[in-house]
Amino acid sequence: MAATEAAAVSSQLRNHWTKPLGGVGYYWFLTFEDSAPLRSAVRECQSRLAFPQYDPVPLESLHLTVGRIGKTGEVSPGRLRAIQASARRGLCEMDPFELTIGALRRVSAALIFDVTPAGNIDQLRTQLGAGTIVALSEPDAPPKRHPPHVTVAYGNSDGIASPELDEAVATVDRSLRTVRVEVSEVSMVLLYRRRAMYSWDLIERIPLGRSI
Repeated sequence: MAATEAAAVSSQLRNHWTKPLGGVGYYWFLTFEDSAPLRSAVRECQSRLAFPQYDPVPLESLHLTVGRIGKTGEVSPGRLRAIQASARRGLCEMDPFELTIGALRRVSAALIFDVTPAGNIDQLRTQLGAGTIVALSEPDAPPKRHPPHVTVAYGNSDGIASPELDEAVATVDRSLRTVRVEVSEVSMVLLYRRRAMYSWDLIERIPLGRSI
């Protein structure tokens, strides 16, 4: 991609909320209810980047998407139980690990924290993938895997980003400290979209590194 094309793409804002309301399906999530440092960092970002083009993520809804299992209508209860059993077997062979969350940046439809090392999330996706891929119906392809991240705010409009927005993001990023979190479990959830936010029903928390 030419430099001028890349600059044009990076300047764009996109409305994240263009899809219909309602249930969106089963997912594997990492959630961060016990990470006060992460909540504090997100709260600071949201307070300093209160631009009308963004809807802040509620602190209780912070998450990292590990992968999609399937749409609500395509995963039978029996198949869901089989996926859970497969995940339990796979994750008991994987030790807990630590992630570093930081590096605030803007993508077209959100403000996000990058998460490293990506290799740990790749390994987690591999462990879960064998049992998850069977839930996808024949016409479906596995969804694109985005680099691991935690969303701070979702874009709610289309347009071009102002220089003030990008300057503010860069300024906040320079002043933030990275946050370390330990990953010792993965959550299977049924995800919903309710207006300008996500919520979910927890189905199961599956621990890493021990059988259950």
